[in-house]
Amino acid sequence: MKLKHIAALVAAASMMAPAAHASKSRLGALEGAGAVDGSFFIADERAVFLSPAFAGSFGNNINMELGTGQGGTTQPVAEGGFLMPGDSLSYGVQLGRTGFAAQNLAARGAGELTGWDANTANLIPQNSLELMLAGSGGWGVSLHYVNSTDDNAANATGNEIDQAADIMTLKAGYMTDKWHVVAHFDITATQTSNEEDAGGEDETLDASGTMRLGGYYNLDENSTIGGLLQMNQVKAEGSLEAEYSDTDLILEYFRKLKNEEGTMAYYKVGVRYLAAATEPDGGDEGTATTLAIPVTIGVETKMEDWLTFRGSINQNVIVDSFAQEDVTADVSRTRTNNVSNTTVAAGVGMTWGGLRIDSQLAALIDPNATGTDTSGTINGDNLLARVGFNYQF
Repeated sequence: MKLKHIAALVAAASMMAPAAHASKSRLGALEGAGAVDGSFFIADERAVFLSPAFAGSFGNNINMELGTGQGGTTQPVAEGGFLMPGDSLSYGVQLGRTGFAAQNLAARGAGELTGWDANTANLIPQNSLELMLAGSGGWGVSLHYVNSTDDNAANATGNEIDQAADIMTLKAGYMTDKWHVVAHFDITATQTSNEEDAGGEDETLDASGTMRLGGYYNLDENSTIGGLLQMNQVKAEGSLEAEYSDTDLILEYFRKLKNEEGTMAYYKVGVRYLAAATEPDGGDEGTATTLAIPVTIGVETKMEDWLTFRGSINQNVIVDSFAQEDVTADVSRTRTNNVSNTTVAAGVGMTWGGLRIDSQLAALIDPNATGTDTSGTINGDNLLARVGFNYQF
């Protein structure tokens, strides 16, 4: 079966929206910050970043993104590229995207492994190149590549040092009219600061070998189940000698309440389990465990032929526990359950012919924390935090 036929069946059978727009703004408004790299449930060209098998599922298009980044990462906030579907082969190119591996390094460097580079800020992976290829049999592969260097950075004493960030991620996916599976493997994911000649220690943060497995299954025309598993291993060497590891699993059920021309309403219920451990060399081992039942309710509807409104509310319900402790010393315990995490996201989309522009309200994004904001206030100084452009041709 050719990929264009598979794409038609998937679009009809899955929980995807009736009209496909491609932007972080749209996905952020409909599913929250965690979906801006693609969704198994909402039809959007950014699904190619979850699985390259989607590369032939949408029409010819050019996309551009700018605005606030996601999920606590100090990252390039502009990206863009194109998709070119074909009968036998489909391909795509994306420039500047901050992938899963770069987000993983940023999260660990600012979180559990803070202090790995005590003398200078680490170099952010940037100017990425992503190549995607999909075949008519439902398969797809992609390569995400980053090689950034800075030979003029300075450490805390003002001495020049050499910094580098290297990422190479391979992805492979396979899809049918009922199900989809995908695997990611970070062949290389490192940040380094060569400081020995500048009076410091050589520093390395290495997340190579991290794996992600995911997919979905269409139960019927209204219901889909899906999930994503990440197995993470990060090492810090230099001023901080430590290892971090985690297993992060989320399983979700997606139910369409309404799916007519111009309108989609849905809810999504999931279970998330995260178990993490940090082991510093000569220090105290720490663990953290999260167990939650996240619920999302969302809607996307056309107000006019050219104007679309979308929004969602997300909250953990019933089960929402976080536990963290210093295992070796048996101190510094942290326990929370059902604390404030209700978030609302909203945005609009505008269409003129083949051009679509999506935007998301700035007040609903906190770039310094989790990618969302629970304050409920609107930022009048910077109303639109993200804007995405997509041109179909």
